Amino acid sequence: MIQKDGGCDHMKCHCGHEFSWDNALTVVPCNKVHWDGQGFPGMMWGKTCKNCTCLAKGKLVALRTGVAVGCVPAAAVGAVAVVAGAAVAVAGATVVTVVPAVVCAPLALAYEPVRMLTGKKKNVLAKGMFAGCHAVGFGMLVAAMMCDGLGDDD
Repeated sequence: MIQKDGGCDHMKCHCGHEFSWDNALTVVPCNKVHWDGQGFPGMMWGKTCKNCTCLAKGKLVALRTGVAVGCVPAAAVGAVAVVAGAAVAVAGATVVTVVPAVVCAPLALAYEPVRMLTGKKKNVLAKGMFAGCHAVGFGMLVAAMMCDGLGDDD
């Protein structure tokens, strides 16, 4: 009997016979689902050995069904989160743009005769109407600069 205690799957018996540990039959039928550990599908998908029992095959079917059924809602939730995040960003940008314009517009109109009488060249309240636009534009510029730097490896 040969027992593996670490290392690679390539085995060499003391009689000279060479084989792969993954292809060897077990002495006692196995009841376990084994993890591949070779990246995404293997780490979640699992596998059984060649001399496995019906119980192990049933466990593997249950595991794969759970993974397949669980991934669809997780992907849907992720998609909804992205869409909701974009909607919140658009709504926030709209509020930041519109509120200063709505608040400052009546004040700018009321101040205009005073500005003309005092001889001032600019209506500061009219300038405040565009503060939201400037804030949103600056935020978009910062976001674009951050996204531009994500792909750089150096």
